[in-house]
Amino acid sequence: MSDRGNAVIVESPRYKKMKLICILEGACLETVKTKKGFTLLNSDDHQSLHKKLNLDPVNSRPDICHQSLLALLDSPLNKAGQMQVYIHTTKNQLIEINSNIRIPRTYKRFAGLMVQLLHKEKVKTTENDATLMKVLHQSVTSVIPVDSRRFATSVTGRQVDPLEFAQVLSNVDDPAIHSDTIVLTFGCFASGKAIPNYTEETISVSNYPLSTAVTISKLVNAFEHTTGSRFYLFKISRNAEKEITKMVEVYSDECQPGINSYKNDLDHVWAPLYKLIKGSESRISPPARNIPLYIYATAGMRVLSKSDQNAIYNAIFSHYLQSDLIFYMKRNMLQTIDGEMEALYGWITVNVLNNRITPSLRYTAAETIGSLDLGGESTQIAYQHVSRSAGEPVDFAHDIFSKSFLSFGAKEAQFRYENYIMSNRAVLRAAIDSRTNKLNVPNPCSHPGLVGATPTYEGLYHEGTGNLEECEAILTRLLQGESECTDTAEHKCSLWSLPIPQIRGDFVAMSLYFYVIDFVKAAYLLEEAAHPSVEELKSYGRSFCAMRWSEVKATFGGKHRFTSEEVLKQRCFQIAYIVTLLEQGYRLNGSEVDGAPHAVAFLKTINGESVDWTYGAALYKGRNPVPKPMRGVWVAVVACVVLCFLCLFLLLRRQSGLRYRVVGTL
Repeated sequence: MSDRGNAVIVESPRYKKMKLICILEGACLETVKTKKGFTLLNSDDHQSLHKKLNLDPVNSRPDICHQSLLALLDSPLNKAGQMQVYIHTTKNQLIEINSNIRIPRTYKRFAGLMVQLLHKEKVKTTENDATLMKVLHQSVTSVIPVDSRRFATSVTGRQVDPLEFAQVLSNVDDPAIHSDTIVLTFGCFASGKAIPNYTEETISVSNYPLSTAVTISKLVNAFEHTTGSRFYLFKISRNAEKEITKMVEVYSDECQPGINSYKNDLDHVWAPLYKLIKGSESRISPPARNIPLYIYATAGMRVLSKSDQNAIYNAIFSHYLQSDLIFYMKRNMLQTIDGEMEALYGWITVNVLNNRITPSLRYTAAETIGSLDLGGESTQIAYQHVSRSAGEPVDFAHDIFSKSFLSFGAKEAQFRYENYIMSNRAVLRAAIDSRTNKLNVPNPCSHPGLVGATPTYEGLYHEGTGNLEECEAILTRLLQGESECTDTAEHKCSLWSLPIPQIRGDFVAMSLYFYVIDFVKAAYLLEEAAHPSVEELKSYGRSFCAMRWSEVKATFGGKHRFTSEEVLKQRCFQIAYIVTLLEQGYRLNGSEVDGAPHAVAFLKTINGESVDWTYGAALYKGRNPVPKPMRGVWVAVVACVVLCFLCLFLLLRRQSGLRYRVVGTL
């Protein structure tokens, strides 16, 4: 049996705000003077001119640029402000395209517009004098962020499934794969290859040669499907005491893009949400009304200012008040949650799926499991530190410690580490550098033979020495900081010398932890169910990091589906960082002071369910359904709803990849 439940829209941390930079490379945009004035040189209208100037008409195809622009600018990603388009011409001109421009549909009008641009170097609107297109007097590389992922397209490239390719790049669980900016280069000519030196890899989306416009449509459409909203319908069963006994997913759907994409387009934020939520109502049986609806957001909305967040929430709520949805929502039911709550929900997920606490959030006789999460910007830990008896409800305010450490995610840690070795290069060269050629700064967290750069130290390079112990020593200093901290009977020192309650029990590690250890298992042929200890990870890391880069690339390149060549360069650092986090940061390896080691399982799913904080959020909100006044016709409706409890998760992923989830309950 069940009473009225509640609905929650929550954002998953797996997808961050991401932007596409699309470059049309090698476009033939050249003006010629005819009897009727200037026009674009093209193979159809200027055959005699091609013969006179000894030009190959195959190369004079401005129509390809026209078709490609239409394909790009018609994308919902462009309309949501998540795409920037550039044209790089055969004359080495770089043209910036405003996402608000409406390119003429006919070629003749397009040609006239481009002639105007090439002669005046700028095209503006007549209404507000805004620039729609302009010629930039700078190189292509100057408009590409240093930490972006950069891909060229060609039929001869590595073949990829567009959707899987986009999903992997949009997934921030592995920050080495993900970047806030993805650069896609498309050849804007009839034949040949567009593989400029600023790209890292060439990919293909088909066995067959495709037109540029079709290639664009396939790839951009794939990214559209990683940056939208996903709806999950969960069914929660309750016993006679109205406690939750079970929760299962029964339905899901999605739309694009995520709500944060509408920061500058608030009038249109509601339409895709309404359609998505409205489509679920037919799945709710028996019919009901006034299902409480919550909207939660995390990292994706945190990157926006408070005023921008509130503007989006206010717009959603205003449209909701005028809608005919069966859900019930107040303005204070839309909010952005902090890292500690995110960690707490992750702890619930891990323990319910492992049957350590019940779906009604009561302790069982089994010891609970702690949760560890590692992303690009932050890392989280949550665990029980107060003893309770089986059957007691979890007191989240007193029993569970949860903490989010900002700037201790893998990407931030690597940035701080590289700045450290660069700023201390003289000391490091004297202390740990045994190389004959000491031109580059020694980097013990990277493979011998692998040279890298740090944006803040232009002109300086670091070169791998592959020494895990020296790498750990530096990372330990960065993790502990300079503050003083002393262990007590109740607390132990952790990251940045912050005292935390004494740790107990084993742990499940998710997100980047899983992807890195999954690579280790694939590289060293470990069983899929294996969960190496910290000491075993140190042994594998010591062996892996000591390998020369040429050997690493030849042995492991392309062997792990979550590890591209660019990611492979960072796996040594990531293994070392995880080892240091577990051993020195959280001290899970065991010692005379810390006691027995804590086992850590590196998981992505448990019993078929994704190890995701949103599952825990649904149970947390569902445990205390919001009561509604029962009067008139609602008595009958509530009586019907007593038979089941439905949770609706609306997963709103940010354009770059944000995801939100909705939980609705009946």
